[in-house]
Amino acid sequence: MVDKDLRGAIEEFQKAVDISPDYEKAHFNMAICYYKLGEYEKTRDVMTRVLEIKPGFYNALYYKAFATYKMKDYDNALIEFENLIQVDPSKVDYRLYRANIYYHREDWIKAMAEYDGVLEIKPAHHTANFKKGMCLLKLHKQQEAIPFFDAAILAKPRYTEALAERGVAKLNLGDSSGCDDLRHAKELGEKSGAIEDLLGRYCE
Repeated sequence: MVDKDLRGAIEEFQKAVDISPDYEKAHFNMAICYYKLGEYEKTRDVMTRVLEIKPGFYNALYYKAFATYKMKDYDNALIEFENLIQVDPSKVDYRLYRANIYYHREDWIKAMAEYDGVLEIKPAHHTANFKKGMCLLKLHKQQEAIPFFDAAILAKPRYTEALAERGVAKLNLGDSSGCDDLRHAKELGEKSGAIEDLLGRYCE
């Protein structure tokens, strides 16, 4: 739906809740419209109202958590994703977003623990493997990082970021095959200026 349709829908749902303040479906659908419009604070506020009416409602917990994440209110997002994990421990996305919060905060140890939680459920998850490799790079553990980049590339062969970072890790270890990774990433369309710089400096 276009913005105008969403705004019109919000007006109709508001009329419904004005008549019936505990009309949970109208509140929920209004919140979804706000989410689609990118108005995450309003999404969270209305989903909070939904949960007052219907505690534990899974879809409301879901959208509230992601709205909170989009607002970069990471302290509350961590709590809300943990609530979702308790409801559905097998859902890797919740663990992945918790990991990403710690990654954004540069808390590499906690981020790795969360990525490990994803990999326990889905060992070939390309993003979790890549991000764990990145955490290890940040901790200057290049040798340990490489197998996670390998796994990410195996799962997603055109993963240019993983190819580039594996190349960097190899070069840092004195392994000239890192140049092959950098060239391959470039051939696949990776446009990072750092690749050009590294190729010019170490691979000519």
